[in-house]
Amino acid sequence: MSTSTTDEAGNKVLFWGCFIALVTTAFAFISRMFLIGTWSDEFGLDPAQAGRLAGIGIWPFAVSIIGFSLVIDRIGYKVAMYFAFGSHIIWAVMAVSAYFISQGGDKATAFNLIYWGSLICALGNGTVEAFINPVVATMYNKAKTKWLNILHAGWPGGLVIAGMITIFIDHVPWWIKVGMIAIPAVVYLFMLMRCEFPVNERVASGVSYRDMLGEFGVLGAVVVGFLVSLQLIDFASGGNSADLASSSKWLYIGIGLAIVVGFGAYTKQWGRPLLFLLVLIHMPLAVTEIGTDGWIEAILKGVAEGKFHAGWVLVYTSLIMMVLRFFAGPIVHALPPLKLLAVSAILAVIGLYALSSTAGMAIFLAATLYGLGKTFFWPTMLGVVSEQCPRSGALGLNAISGIGMLAVGTLGFPYIGALQAQKEIEATAANKELNEKVPGLTADGEVQTLTGKNIYEIINYNVIDGAAVTGLVNETALGKNVYTAVNDSLKDDNNETDKNATAVFANLMADKAGELEESISKEQDPEAKGALEKELAEEKSNQANLKDKLPDSLTPELIKKGQTLTAEVGKIQKSIKDNSTQGALANMTIFPIIMLVGYIGLIVHFNNKGGYKPIELSSNDTEETVSESEDDVDDSGDDEPDDDSDEDSSDGDEDKS
Repeated sequence: MSTSTTDEAGNKVLFWGCFIALVTTAFAFISRMFLIGTWSDEFGLDPAQAGRLAGIGIWPFAVSIIGFSLVIDRIGYKVAMYFAFGSHIIWAVMAVSAYFISQGGDKATAFNLIYWGSLICALGNGTVEAFINPVVATMYNKAKTKWLNILHAGWPGGLVIAGMITIFIDHVPWWIKVGMIAIPAVVYLFMLMRCEFPVNERVASGVSYRDMLGEFGVLGAVVVGFLVSLQLIDFASGGNSADLASSSKWLYIGIGLAIVVGFGAYTKQWGRPLLFLLVLIHMPLAVTEIGTDGWIEAILKGVAEGKFHAGWVLVYTSLIMMVLRFFAGPIVHALPPLKLLAVSAILAVIGLYALSSTAGMAIFLAATLYGLGKTFFWPTMLGVVSEQCPRSGALGLNAISGIGMLAVGTLGFPYIGALQAQKEIEATAANKELNEKVPGLTADGEVQTLTGKNIYEIINYNVIDGAAVTGLVNETALGKNVYTAVNDSLKDDNNETDKNATAVFANLMADKAGELEESISKEQDPEAKGALEKELAEEKSNQANLKDKLPDSLTPELIKKGQTLTAEVGKIQKSIKDNSTQGALANMTIFPIIMLVGYIGLIVHFNNKGGYKPIELSSNDTEETVSESEDDVDDSGDDEPDDDSDEDSSDGDEDKS
């Protein structure tokens, strides 16, 4: 027996099932983001590479949300729900497996499981948004902005719940943190599998599929094609697009062009300019909210150390979002959507700038402003799209979210990572203690050990070359002659550097064996302790074999001197990294500033047309009518879906069980 959306109880089950599905996506997001720093250390990632790992859990969201939006009215919302559930469970299995494989020493396989599992999880997250947004917008089409805000309280709600759990179990193995997503996933499956879903407003009103795509049009397809081409280039090149063959680059550029040409040939429409503008604004919006949230724990980890867990900042701002979104009704009635978005952008600018320089508990005061600012961004933008472009149906409502997430994954996360790398370089150049200990590290105020990198050949950035710094440290500690002799001894029969021997020597100077012995003495888990003991035995064996190759001039005293200097420099570098990246938040204010300019322009536009008024589609025709403002809508009807949601159509039959 199915749960019908024609009765109040059925509506509540369907709405709260959608709510829990969104909570599940938040579980996936925050558990991964809290672990980015851990995975960076475990797999040796630089900030931009860590950004790519974060991004692979974001941009596929766009693939599924846009892809399902194209067919969801035909295949049914329930099929999409089952796909989302399967994706979440597959991610849980792959991520948990990755932990134990990594503990066994196979870091490469473990990283691949996390990387590809993150992609699958992101596909599931996008599919959740693909069905929950049109379902709720159709059920409550007299107060879309209000109910979309309440629905999207599930996102910060999930961040709060999962964030608190993750912080409280901070010292447990990370497989537990990634595996807990299975709990809400099973809950929403059982809530929604028996529900009957409504027919989309666009379908019920008779707007054709071609007309829906035409609202998005060539202009929207250009944005999607551009971002898809960038992502495919990055995906195929493993993050180093400069190494990708020109033929491959043109292939992926061709795919992007094919998307544009195909869309244009089918729709024969440029698209609605207003929807295109909203799409452009939503890109910096997504980076401001999702991009910042994704990096906030890693960025503030250093300044929060010894005072509080940096993750509390995200939990705190998410709590603000959850509470305010639950009570969005009075706020939306008091302040029209575009003015609400403009005020939110101003608060986000002030909050991010304050977060870039505050310390200690004052961080939470700055976070309050940032939290207030980002609260209404996402759902209110969805409300504006649904109210002003109702003919765009599920595609318009979901494509704007998909493009936003695609922008975060392809551009936002790597760009924020590159900003952090630049701040680390600036702090390194300014650190007198480090420069005194390592002569030659800087010259004329510029770091000399930099390696240039780029993403998509668009985002160019530098990182500090760790191997080059290590070389300077060893040369300083051992003396130039001894260090030269050591380098000569590390060459193979072809007079080329032996990479394995060089790595073992680096471990010797970093006293890796001593670090492992210390870790073993502290480890309580027998399985983990056994893995560490195995690694220690292997390290000692490698060092014993290496010492037969090293020159006699490298005395135990010099080795000890090198280990001491390496430890001192490493401590300074960690402090620089932990405390410098916070400044990147000030650079990120450019995103809400761009949004603010866009919102002011839209406010002026609507004022010239007599004010902001939602547009409704007339039943069983394709006519648009301007309704009374949402401020004037009687709340007495908000708790029930519109009568159109009860209508049957061939597109909705597959949702019935």
